[in-house]
Parts: sequence; structure tokens; C-alpha cells
Amino acid sequence: MHPDAEELLARFESGDSVLVSIVGRQKSNESEDGGIFTSLRAESFTEVGIDDYKSWMVDTADATLRRLEAYDSSQGEELSEESMRKAGVPEDLVDGLIKSKEHYAEFDTEAYRVWILKALSRALGNSEEDLDTDLEPVGIETAPVEQIEVQSTGGGDPRDVILGILGSNGGELVEYEDLVGACISAGTSREDAENAVMSLKDDTMEISEPKFGFFSISG
Repeated sequence: MHPDAEELLARFESGDSVLVSIVGRQKSNESEDGGIFTSLRAESFTEVGIDDYKSWMVDTADATLRRLEAYDSSQGEELSEESMRKAGVPEDLVDGLIKSKEHYAEFDTEAYRVWILKALSRALGNSEEDLDTDLEPVGIETAPVEQIEVQSTGGGDPRDVILGILGSNGGELVEYEDLVGACISAGTSREDAENAVMSLKDDTMEISEPKFGFFSISG
């Protein structure tokens, strides 16, 4: 897979727009305190056409909006199947919604609706300038990018860079791309940076992903 991936990356870095479908293997690990850490390692990919991409985007947006509507309907209700049904939550979403509300903190559905509109706008080739890009899910506190850049200049080992950032930012969550970017700024390749993040999360469990795409020191 690596030669094909490198060729694709070279095209992307030269300015080509590339759409791919990726198939991977799911991996889960359980920490000593009972936390479950899940990752997906890519095993194969194929290029897809713009029409397929648009079709998948519309299907995904529709399904996501349906879940957001169910979440809004469930606000203030007891976490029971009967309460969810009375609130109008679709039958196929009841069980998953209860489990997710038990596990995750409250969040701002409007932020996700904006991101869906942005994704659809991009798929259609329209401008996103009129959309609000500053919305973030409620409950996620992230370290300032400027702070990450300063802290990442001390060494080149991506594992040290990542642990240094997460260990000295006061417990705030840091976005995946900020961690990878800091490693690249410190002199490593993107591939090594991404592998370091996954290794620290899945293998040594020194870092965790409390929110999708946001990382912190484990424990």
C-alpha cells in the first residue's frame, strides 16, 4: 500500500485534488482504569469520482442531521427507552442515543449543523465564506495554537513533542492536526508524526482521545 499512498500524497502535495475511499481495521484496547481506546488503521484505498463523493456526502449529511434532530428531541428527558420514544426519537436510534448520552458530555448541535453545511458547500464547489467557522462543540477546551508552536520547538522526536505538549498545557485538549503540525515543525515527517500519535494512544496508552480528534495525557 505504501508506494501507492506515496504516489497519491505526491499528487496531493503538487496541488491535485484527490478523493479516496479507505478501508481499515478497527482496533480496541482497554486501559487499566477501564477506558476503551479505539483506532482505525488504513489497509487499502481507492480513488473515487466526484459524483460518488457527492452522493456519499449527501447520505452522510442526511443521517447526521437525523441523529442531531433525535438528540435535540431527547433533551430534558430521562435516559430510558420509554422516555426516548415519547420524545419522538426514532426506534433505531433509541439504544445508541441512550448510551451516547451516558458516555459523552452535552454538545452544541448548531455547531455540527454549520459543519454539515460547510461540507455540502465544499462538495458542490461553493464558497464557505458566508458560514460561521468559529463554532466549536460545547465542553471542549483546547490549547491555543500559538502555545503549541512555542512548546514544540524543543526537540525532534515526535513522541517527545506530543508528550511535551500534552503534559504542559494544563490539562486542555489538543487537536490532532495541531499535534501533527507541531511534530512537523520540530523536524519530523507527517507519517512519523501520525504514527507517533497512534502508537502513544493505542500501544503505550500514554495519551487518550476523550473527544474525537482531541487528545490529552492519559490518567
